[in-house]
Amino acid sequence: MIIRNVVEHKITSTSRCKSCGNTKVITDNHILVSISINNLKKKSYNLNDLLNITFSHWVQGNNESCKYCGENAILIKRDLVLAKEIVIIHLVSFSLQDDKLVKIPGKFSLCSVPTSKILIAEQSYKVMSAIFHHGLCIETGRYTNMCRERTSSIWIETNDTQVSKKQWPKGAKDIYILFLEKVVNK
Repeated sequence: MIIRNVVEHKITSTSRCKSCGNTKVITDNHILVSISINNLKKKSYNLNDLLNITFSHWVQGNNESCKYCGENAILIKRDLVLAKEIVIIHLVSFSLQDDKLVKIPGKFSLCSVPTSKILIAEQSYKVMSAIFHHGLCIETGRYTNMCRERTSSIWIETNDTQVSKKQWPKGAKDIYILFLEKVVNK
């Protein structure tokens, strides 16, 4: 099975001029859902809230003028419209500074991860695994992984030297990539 068949999803980007109503819709296929945590208003979010502020609402465009009426009144909305069995969410937590990828300053935490049902494209998902980055720079930090036992709420942590049962880390401050699996109703 090709991995793309399991993880690919569709995102529509709609731009609309508030002045003349001109609308343009583009649909793209993606493998990762990338969410920037750079300009968030709060320091702690649950995953559903983070997805809701990223998708499905109108935001002002970046000083883009309408090519039909010339007004600077463009609104943009992104929607996650189709997801497959697995959704991979990448929290963009690094920025380029002096030719190095460094962690974005500020404390960000993701709460309620292990117990939440996540709604994506009108389907329920649950977090099955997460990769954490510990450190200030992508080249010098280290990575750990938390995996859920398939049919339980027991979490297994893997790092460079050991594999052990652990509780999900409170606040999940260093979370970097999440793997969600579609919940199948029986």
